[in-house]
Amino acid sequence: MFGSRTQDGAYRLYFVKPRDTRMDVIAGSNVGGSAVWTGGAKLRGHRGGFLKGIVLTLGLHSSLVSSLRGTTIDQANFGALLRHFEGVKHSAIAATISGNRIVVSQTVADPASDDHVTREVVTLGPNGLPTEFDQFEGKRQVERFRYLDVKLNAAIPASTFSL
Repeated sequence: MFGSRTQDGAYRLYFVKPRDTRMDVIAGSNVGGSAVWTGGAKLRGHRGGFLKGIVLTLGLHSSLVSSLRGTTIDQANFGALLRHFEGVKHSAIAATISGNRIVVSQTVADPASDDHVTREVVTLGPNGLPTEFDQFEGKRQVERFRYLDVKLNAAIPASTFSL
């Protein structure tokens, strides 16, 4: 369905409950780009480089601001990940302990309802928060998220959410 296209990138994410989210592209295509979502069906963002000064308002699901598989900025926080993982109907679920991490794997009961994903794996770190989230179509990994350098309850100024 999605072909052989791939997309790699690294993002710095800022999140303040209930929904204020900012993502800055720090590696990969569009490095220097930023997007801010404060709720609703639209977000504001800009590309990197010499286009940085042109801030656009775009639909949340615009291909300019979503992953190849359609993942959007509102799906980037831990609460959204948990809601997704809990909401997927599964035919099997298993948990294993690997060192100080818990790895939970679920087999998707109806892959058509989850963009043809057949298995999802979330890894929880020692603090109980996700450190990894992976999706597979059969044996082929189709999406991977890694959460690094997470800082909880950090003081984030309101100005972070304006471009």
